[in-house]
Amino acid sequence: MSQAKHTPGPWVAIFPEHRQKHEGSDIAMYEVMTEKTRKQLREEGLDHYDRRHEDVANVSIVSNHFWRDMNDDEAKANARLIAAAPELLEVLHECIDAQWVIDSHAVEFDGTVHFGPYYDFSGLDGIDRHEFLAEHSCVVWPSGGKWSAYCTYEGSTWFESFDGADAAKETCMKLLDKVMPTHPAMKARAAIAKATGGE
Repeated sequence: MSQAKHTPGPWVAIFPEHRQKHEGSDIAMYEVMTEKTRKQLREEGLDHYDRRHEDVANVSIVSNHFWRDMNDDEAKANARLIAAAPELLEVLHECIDAQWVIDSHAVEFDGTVHFGPYYDFSGLDGIDRHEFLAEHSCVVWPSGGKWSAYCTYEGSTWFESFDGADAAKETCMKLLDKVMPTHPAMKARAAIAKATGGE
């Protein structure tokens, strides 16, 4: 998954009471800025408008005699949702990580897996074994100085192919993205990809 490149959080939504006038239109601008910027504004005694160029985002309502963008409650709700984005993104990552359990020994290998002398399966009985339990489950384990992975979907196996557990898990998850996209972890991964510009 792509690494996030957004402005570091936390962010906060600002709802000014005054509205601006421009060419006969009434403009309300709800700003989203970092907590750090808001703290600096308070310390310097400045209005948020003085540093609006530092906003992470803003939600504007432009209304006049002919039309109106959106109602006030909708605009504020949008600003709050934007402000919560960094925390929501972090929680999505944590939810996916929580799906992997350590050393449960619940994943069973099917008959297509060849437990031959050229492959190191000793790590399967160790404490570093990680498992993802679902309709199609996965297990990753250290082997031969590398990491290996197995998925119950079509007996997909990668022996000693990865430098670490995270890389092994990611390969499994990419497979599961395709075969069970409605699983909550896969939906979380899709949301993260949407938020970070990943595939």
